Amino acid sequence: MRGLPTGIFKSLRIAFKNLFRPNMVIQYPKQRAIIPERARWAVEIKPAQDGSHRCQACRICEGACPHHCIKLDITTAEDRSKHIDHWWFDRGSCMMCGLCVEACPFDAIRMGHDYELAHADPALLVLDLLPDTPAYVRPKPARPVDPNAGDTDA
Repeated sequence: MRGLPTGIFKSLRIAFKNLFRPNMVIQYPKQRAIIPERARWAVEIKPAQDGSHRCQACRICEGACPHHCIKLDITTAEDRSKHIDHWWFDRGSCMMCGLCVEACPFDAIRMGHDYELAHADPALLVLDLLPDTPAYVRPKPARPVDPNAGDTDA
């Protein structure tokens, strides 16, 4: 006989140790998981102070996305103003890397905190975040008035 089977005793020791540990499982529909503030989930449009959006239709986020999850349909008028026809985001193919958020120079998008992203219908994974919206036009800062501009004392 080779000796006592110690593997059984090791597994029983682990089982009894875990028997008296506190429960780590949450009751999901009733309780929500505590998500850290820096957790990255699906992309959202970040509202400005007045509640509008800040997207200027520059398409930098579209180029920064490695999986091409973001598609912008933009029309440009003759006066060079832009209109966002659709700002599509495909949650199903997004890997939540946040490169589009980091690339946005106008701070127009952010990573949301909604982690319930699963759907049975794949068509619900593609979202139109800004449908039929004019692009944000940043207000130009007022020029300071030069008090000596009117003086022509020569």
